[in-house]
Amino acid sequence: MNDVGRLDIVSEVDRVLDHEGNVADGLFSTGSTRLSPPAAHSAAEQIAQALGYVVSVGGIRSPQGVSAGMFSRRLAHVRVDFSVAPAADHRAAIICHELAHALDPGPYEFDHPWVKTAEEIVQAQHAQLVACLSSHAFTRGILGVDPGPGQMALAEHVFRALDHLDALDGLPRRNIGRRVELTVGVMASAMSAPAWLREPDHEIAVDRGAGVMWLAVGPAASGESPPSEAAAVAALHCTQARSRYADDPRFTVDLDTARSVR
Repeated sequence: MNDVGRLDIVSEVDRVLDHEGNVADGLFSTGSTRLSPPAAHSAAEQIAQALGYVVSVGGIRSPQGVSAGMFSRRLAHVRVDFSVAPAADHRAAIICHELAHALDPGPYEFDHPWVKTAEEIVQAQHAQLVACLSSHAFTRGILGVDPGPGQMALAEHVFRALDHLDALDGLPRRNIGRRVELTVGVMASAMSAPAWLREPDHEIAVDRGAGVMWLAVGPAASGESPPSEAAAVAALHCTQARSRYADDPRFTVDLDTARSVR
């Protein structure tokens, strides 16, 4: 099932960039193994477990408004709210979008809750594009199910945002394709990796400006030894995210407030 090379991801991403996202039909060939929708959803959750991430379902408090998903590398946590996602979007695609953010090897200095610099705003758009295309490619090409229109619609939105920011000409084309290829490769590898499970013993209060969410800390952010190469990639990103802001005085409630879940 993990036939990532067959997808020719870099070339397919080039097609997306050439048409500014408007190439949904036929993008990435369907995987040779086609899972049922429930099986694909379960596979996405199992990939998260293999990476050492907790997946929770519930409302997402975001200053950007309604959102179907969020991720935290610092906490190794993905939160999804399927109730606000487009009806045609596959649940696996929503989870894989957030996992792609967790695994993307590109710059992530923008991943903080404060006012972003102009460079960080563009960086965030690039990361959103990588997550959309990675999710679409993986869900369709590896899991063999229709991801729905949401990922490519969001990619088109990113192109409009980059155009508004006068940043389309500076889009690092080859780098975007390679980031998608590497991200999909790690998710595919995680399909055959052992689950990395640990019963959470505490939750952290996370406030992104619209109220507190209590999120459990996943194994990838616990400092434990990862059981697979895919998990090691996830854990490295978690370690980098935690160290980046560990000494920043702007973290108050988010770092200092915890509660037991036992």
